[in-house]
Amino acid sequence: MNIRKGTLSEWDEIFLMGFSTWGDGLSKEGYLKACHESEKYQQGSWYILEKESKPVSSLIIYENLFNLPEECFGIGSVATCEDQYRKGYASKLVKEVSEKFKEQGARGIFLFSDINPEFYKKLGFKSISASQPYEDTTCMILPFNHKEHLFLQAPNYF
Repeated sequence: MNIRKGTLSEWDEIFLMGFSTWGDGLSKEGYLKACHESEKYQQGSWYILEKESKPVSSLIIYENLFNLPEECFGIGSVATCEDQYRKGYASKLVKEVSEKFKEQGARGIFLFSDINPEFYKKLGFKSISASQPYEDTTCMILPFNHKEHLFLQAPNYF
C-alpha cells in the first residue's frame, strides 16, 4: 500500500468514493460536476491510499484556509470505495497523513465529523466546543501537543 497526493486526472475516482454518502440524490454526472466546480475542493490537496496501484481511500487537506489556527491543518472528505469498506483503509490514511504533518511541525489537525465522530475518536481526535453550522456536525482536533487543543480556536466549517 502506498499513500501519495492525488492527481487532477484521478479526481473523478476520488470524488466517486464519496458519492454514496454525499451524493444527495444527484446523478453521478451531476455529483461529479458539483465536485469539480467546488471552490473548496480546488483549494485543498487530495491524498489517496492506493492498493495494487488503485486508489481505495482518499481525503483532502486544507492549509491556511477556513480560519485554521497557525501551523494547523484541516482534514475533510474522508472516503473509501464502497467495495473496500471496513478494511481499515480510511484509518490508515488518516493516521499516516496526520503523522506526516506532525513530523513537519504541525500543531494539530482539525476536522468536522458529519458522519461518525466515534471513528475519529478511536484515531485520537478529541471533540472541541465550537459553534456548529449543522446540528449533526462535531468539530474535532488531533492535537500534537498534550494540552495544545485547549488553546486552539475552532476554525470555520470546511
